[in-house]
Amino acid sequence: MQGVDVEKIKNYFNGVLEDFEKIKSLEEKSSIEFKGDDVDIYNEEKQRDLSIKLKKRNLFFIKKVKEALGRIEEGTFGECLDCGDEIGSQRLLARPTASLCISCKEEQESIEGQTVKRVTHPSLRKERSVINVKQLKYKTQNYQKVANG
Repeated sequence: MQGVDVEKIKNYFNGVLEDFEKIKSLEEKSSIEFKGDDVDIYNEEKQRDLSIKLKKRNLFFIKKVKEALGRIEEGTFGECLDCGDEIGSQRLLARPTASLCISCKEEQESIEGQTVKRVTHPSLRKERSVINVKQLKYKTQNYQKVANG
């Protein structure tokens, strides 16, 4: 793989894991119960919600880092998991945890975008339900005609 120093990336990933462990141990030590008026409690709950979201995001990133380290150890780092082609060095430098080449990632995002639009668009959901009900009634009537004779 040209243009990418895999050893530097590996060291970066190991540093990320070490930092994550340090932060995790500090968070475990600093569990403070907060009391105050309603506004203070509300603000503290919002802060906790944000903290939980950030923790989830960090855990997802750590999972990606561990997967990338596994690919480095296997010797498959820089290969697209879908098509097997080489992931471009510019992509790996920009996003070292990338597991898909840019073409496969764009295709994946396109499919995800279509799925979300189809599922969340209310008019499509209603229309699809109406069609399904009509189809079901039509099929039921046809089956009854065939059964009766």
